[in-house]
Amino acid sequence: MPSVGQRIEAYLGNLLSSKRGRDAGLLTRQPPFDKIEPTLKITSDVGPSGTILPKRYGNDGGNELPTLTWEKVHDAQEYFVIAEDPDVPLPSPAIHGILYGISPEITSIQHADIKNVDSKKRTIKNGSIKYGKTLMRTAYEGPRPPLNHGEHRYIYTVVALKRPLETLPTYPGKADFLKAIKEDNVLAWGEWIGVYERKLK
Repeated sequence: MPSVGQRIEAYLGNLLSSKRGRDAGLLTRQPPFDKIEPTLKITSDVGPSGTILPKRYGNDGGNELPTLTWEKVHDAQEYFVIAEDPDVPLPSPAIHGILYGISPEITSIQHADIKNVDSKKRTIKNGSIKYGKTLMRTAYEGPRPPLNHGEHRYIYTVVALKRPLETLPTYPGKADFLKAIKEDNVLAWGEWIGVYERKLK
């Protein structure tokens, strides 16, 4: 039987069901990305972009990060990955993960990479990848849309850079990346979308 808290959440989810689609606030809708077409192909072992994510990927399940794989970009010196939910009933998309400082030799991120977290240094994968600010202040947080709010899109974007981002603060947020990234530094970007929904049973 649903708890009182779950019933309240589901009521609010229904009430706010039209509050979604904050796509204009996504990283790739901002300068300089709004002038650069996506050309980087991103794939996942979960399925094609737009796939419904099984429960193990949800915050209420196993909280797993979907494996993301991309093509190696010639001349790339660094990659970064950001996961956003534009359907959350908030003024702007919720950030579920920012992984950056990714070596040009790495062309895949998987759940095992976020298990070895150093919260003091803000790194994962034995210190080889850094992480930025998220909604829950963790390296990565799986989907958790409000009950009965409908399907949410979780947009995983990979960006290939010509040179490392050296002007970022120690624990950067999305706004810091937008300030640091210049148009002439973006080689390519692409996205993969997973869909998740929670319903009151």
